[in-house]
Amino acid sequence: MATFFKGQTIDLHPANLASDKLQQAVITGVSDEALTIRSLNGREDLIEYPIGTALQIYFVRPDAIYSMNTRVVDKILKPVPLLILHRDDQQISRIQRRQFFRVAVKVKVIFKFNEEADGTPPLVETSYTRNLSAGGLYCPIHSPCAIGDQLIIQIFIPQEADPVEAVGKIVRIHPPAKKNQPQFVGFAFVDIKESCRARLTRFPFRVQARKKV
Repeated sequence: MATFFKGQTIDLHPANLASDKLQQAVITGVSDEALTIRSLNGREDLIEYPIGTALQIYFVRPDAIYSMNTRVVDKILKPVPLLILHRDDQQISRIQRRQFFRVAVKVKVIFKFNEEADGTPPLVETSYTRNLSAGGLYCPIHSPCAIGDQLIIQIFIPQEADPVEAVGKIVRIHPPAKKNQPQFVGFAFVDIKESCRARLTRFPFRVQARKKV
């Protein structure tokens, strides 16, 4: 698999600036010595970086997430603002080895339980994750459930308009520590679109990357 390719989404921030915000960009051109990128959201904020600015970029591959130190070598202002970065594969380092790396993060989720045979409307419960990955999640739930149950899950990623939807299978349950407290449930995603899986891969990666800034 190629390290970089057209259409690949990356995250970046100035290498010498402490920040908890990453900018998103998409690669529009690849050569042995350079990467051409544009802002993912169509804004012109990337071209504000002066030539020579040191940047750090982050990207996801199937086996892990990686970072690369780079610098701005040129700009193209029209018709679409583009930034040209120096490419040096010797500057690539692996951040996280797991394919579906898991991070501790609080994200809103809505669970929809199966409809009862008597036609009773399905039970819906809102919760917040304790940790999340592209392979599953872990969170508290008050409603009765059992290992093997499959629920429809909506995951509301911050700053994204539409929730990620998946079917999750309960693979572990930690009973409540005290009466009237929720149980903690681990889910594995058993039915999820690849586009949604990609979004869930990117979000924990962005959380992980911010911690390294």
